[in-house]
Amino acid sequence: MSELITTRPQHLTRPIAQPKDVIAYHNDLIRIVKEALTFGVDYGTIAGCGNKESLFKAGAERLCIAFGCHVEYELISSDIDHNRENTYQRKGQMAISHGFYKYVYRAKIVRNSDSQVIGECHGLCSTIESKYISRPRDAENTVCKMAQKRSFVGAVLHAFGLSDRFTQDVEDHEPEQERKQFGSFEAGHGQPNPNEGPPNPADFNPLPPTNVTP
Repeated sequence: MSELITTRPQHLTRPIAQPKDVIAYHNDLIRIVKEALTFGVDYGTIAGCGNKESLFKAGAERLCIAFGCHVEYELISSDIDHNRENTYQRKGQMAISHGFYKYVYRAKIVRNSDSQVIGECHGLCSTIESKYISRPRDAENTVCKMAQKRSFVGAVLHAFGLSDRFTQDVEDHEPEQERKQFGSFEAGHGQPNPNEGPPNPADFNPLPPTNVTP
């Protein structure tokens, strides 16, 4: 006895653009990067982080303007605990800080002409990261903005096909212009100890938190 076996027809995804159109788009994209973006402000290389250039928030904003797009943010989740106790190591010594803040945002790149979403990305930031662990309460607003920025830059790279040109893996080491924009810590929520100097992430080793997913 034989069994009848049926197969479904294969539905292949076909290109919607001709090769010459893809090449023309790529050339236009590279021209915009070279002529409209400024090295050291919109993008740049980071000492000790390899030779691949990183796209900064300012550059992502300029690209959105150039392509007639805007960004829309959606808060996916947040975790706020003002009284959470954090134990970490600094230069080999045990230390304690208080407060825990985590934000996850989704950024959508939306085309102005027809409101079509052409790219999106999630971004996460929390005060358990080494640069914030010593003063979580001071950095609450900063990590919120950083989560937005990470999602935004990632969405721009996806939307315009720039992952081969830029990276965002080292975006937290951006130049002075962006550090001034976001601030190391938000003013009015406490000030660093002037005797300590600015915190160096390499000095910190957060210990695994309990009952919290970083």
